[in-house]
Amino acid sequence: MPQTTESHTATVRVILSVSGGVADLLYKPRGLEVLIYDYDVEGSEAPDHDFDGNPCTLQKYAAPDKVLTNKHWPMIRTAARKLNGHTQQRWRCSQCQRTVHANEQSLAEAGTPYCPNCDRDMELV
Repeated sequence: MPQTTESHTATVRVILSVSGGVADLLYKPRGLEVLIYDYDVEGSEAPDHDFDGNPCTLQKYAAPDKVLTNKHWPMIRTAARKLNGHTQQRWRCSQCQRTVHANEQSLAEAGTPYCPNCDRDMELV
């Protein structure tokens, strides 16, 4: 009997903020190394160099470290919820005006919410 093999890809989430040309790592899980190369080195005293020898500044976050910047927590929580499909959207039946809240994950699994009162698809509000 032939064997079947399933392959599962792991989802790794990293949250990086770039503001005014400055990159800041806000969130990374343990087990993932992150390197940020910044090529705007004008005025830097001792720049690093990338693999091709180009001058840059390098921010390195080691794999065993977990990064979670608390000063940005509301932004991180919002981004992480969106990435994980936990953002909720409000839906309304155009006939009976019944409303429900559904997250992106449930919408991906079941599709558009269906009004149990009117037997019709609900609309995004």
